[in-house]
Amino acid sequence: MRRRNPPRRRRRRGFPCQDDEMGKYLIAWLLGVPLGVLVLFYLITHLF
Repeated sequence: MRRRNPPRRRRRRGFPCQDDEMGKYLIAWLLGVPLGVLVLFYLITHLF
């Protein structure tokens, strides 16, 4: 009976047994950091 997962810990998008908060932060970090670097690079190369 102890091995059963609570209902909010679901497998979504290949993240096994992670809380939704950790998944959101991980996805936001993984998407935000390269996008931020690309935007900075684009702005620096096109404005200056």
